Amino acid sequence: DYQYTASIVSGGFGLGGTGYPLGFGQTVQPGSIQRALSNPDIRWQENTQVNFGVDANVLDERLSLTADYYISESDGLLVRAPIPPSLGAYSAPFVNAGSVRNKGLELGATFQAYDRDEFALNASANITTVDNEVLSLGNGTQPIFIDVEGFSVTRTAPGDPIGTFWVRDMIGIFQNQAEIDAHGVQPDAE
Repeated sequence: DYQYTASIVSGGFGLGGTGYPLGFGQTVQPGSIQRALSNPDIRWQENTQVNFGVDANVLDERLSLTADYYISESDGLLVRAPIPPSLGAYSAPFVNAGSVRNKGLELGATFQAYDRDEFALNASANITTVDNEVLSLGNGTQPIFIDVEGFSVTRTAPGDPIGTFWVRDMIGIFQNQAEIDAHGVQPDAE
């Protein structure tokens, strides 16, 4: 919650704990460690948005139409800065490093089919498009991968949308040994 402060953890004597062996007998004594690095300079991200829209009512105001085109840019996104394990911290600090552009079109329509006394019947529909593009990550062009059980599942890199699924291209799967033998040499196989 307080990403601008460093968390201190104390207690625990076993492997991965915070105890320290001291003295001639190397008796483990309770201790404390800083588990996460802090960043006192983090700030709110900055957003800039431009929106062009049109609203219209036709058919004696029974049909309402809306159209909006927007461009939104966010700068100073919070991302975790990669750190070397030798720093001894459990988690990397957040830094204001990324910028993203979102743009899209929103179309909507509402038709008032029936309106008498205390009963009204309306039908509405909308369509929305979003084009999301990472402009920078603050670390050059180094992408950020999200791993699930040791496999990189998503990739965030400049020029791509946030969290693009990152999978291997495959032509197919061999179904039996005869298919493997018939295929021949695979120079780029991993």
